[in-house]
Amino acid sequence: MKQGRNQQPVFLQSETEELIEETIDRIEERFDENIYKTDVVEAMLVAGGEGTTPEAVLQRWGYGMKNR
Repeated sequence: MKQGRNQQPVFLQSETEELIEETIDRIEERFDENIYKTDVVEAMLVAGGEGTTPEAVLQRWGYGMKNR
């Protein structure tokens, strides 16, 4: 979702794009739900800064609660 977010252009290497897609696939499989790419990318950035995982950040944001 783009609501409440500022748009920031980011130029990514193809390896980084692949990492994002792999992360989306892994998290969607783990949480058994569709997740917005924007949310995953932001969660990856936050997780890197906090020293945690994208999954932990997304759970804090309400993802992954469907099967709990």
